[in-house]
Amino acid sequence: APPRLMRGALTTDLKQRKCCMSANNNPQTLEWQALSSEHHLAPFSDYKQLKEKGPRIITRAEGVYLWDSEGHKILDGMSGLWCVAIGYGREELADAASK
Repeated sequence: APPRLMRGALTTDLKQRKCCMSANNNPQTLEWQALSSEHHLAPFSDYKQLKEKGPRIITRAEGVYLWDSEGHKILDGMSGLWCVAIGYGREELADAASK
């Protein structure tokens, strides 16, 4: 079961980590993680890891791939469960739907 987190508790932890960022971290990531932690629950997350590392911030998507704020390319294996069975950025489908 996820630990009980008071509103802002994870955000405070993330702000305190700012001094410990590695050379690979995008400075914007920490700010986005704090905002995400204030306003979102992460239902399929390991809450211990989430508290230690903060949430992964997705910045763009194309086809079956996502990219996070650190530049990592990730295969989106969960998208078909909810809303993106056809992939991201399919302009030809958006054009067809708008006609």
